[in-house]
Amino acid sequence: MNCKPGDLAIMISAPPRNPQLLGTIVKVLKVSPGFKFEEFGGVFPGCLVRPPRTAWGDNGKLSDTGWVQDWRLRPIRDPGDDAKDGSLCPQPLEMVLP
Repeated sequence: MNCKPGDLAIMISAPPRNPQLLGTIVKVLKVSPGFKFEEFGGVFPGCLVRPPRTAWGDNGKLSDTGWVQDWRLRPIRDPGDDAKDGSLCPQPLEMVLP
């Protein structure tokens, strides 16, 4: 699973019912390795999240929380002391001439 309870995460893919959530930051409240998503006809790892504004919930009503598939989320957290930030590494410059 990508996320754990307490994480802030970015919605990298929005559920069809809530396309406005794409790119928003949500709070992960709970995780489940096997949540049944009725609209997708299967059991997938899922996260109960709280978006910054109300959205269409699992029951078809507006809600301030909802379950989304874990693969739709990317956590925002400290990667640890041993992580390397690729943006700080010098990159070779290449010139392409026509």
